[in-house]
Amino acid sequence: LVEADSDVLIAVGAAATRAVRDVSRAIPTVMFGNFDPVAAGFAASLARPGDNITGIMISSEGTLAAKKIELLQEAVLGLRRLGVLTPDNPNAAHQLDEVRTAASTLGVTLVVAEVRRGAYDPAFAALAAGGVEALLVAADQLFLRERMTIISHALQLRVPAIYEWPDQVRDGGFM
Repeated sequence: LVEADSDVLIAVGAAATRAVRDVSRAIPTVMFGNFDPVAAGFAASLARPGDNITGIMISSEGTLAAKKIELLQEAVLGLRRLGVLTPDNPNAAHQLDEVRTAASTLGVTLVVAEVRRGAYDPAFAALAAGGVEALLVAADQLFLRERMTIISHALQLRVPAIYEWPDQVRDGGFM
């Protein structure tokens, strides 16, 4: 493929990406896979991969929380206090752990607000009292279904919010 003077290469999986990188750093390469490209050494960061490799990830484990916070840091220069809206669902705990790790690495203080039994007012009051400058809304089917309530509260809070699904943005969410 390199000798054929390809315009772009597509590598599926970490092993294929490594093989392509090892034979050419000149041809643009799009990687696709279920791995962390930063940890694998293919990208300097998710915000700015560098070199000739970019890609598509099919798993959010260990990577997308950092990317979401980086995007919010670009939207809110000097972001110091990030609100996290999470459901009272034990399955969301892994997301919160990932967000905590990413926030620590990126130097952001978290204000976590849990929506208990569908009560959004107390959660958003806690975010307001915490002085948040942006909001990360956890990925949860409840939050997708009740997106208009969340979007309305985020607008009243007057902070940019990042969501999981396109429907949330189409209906008025920031990103």
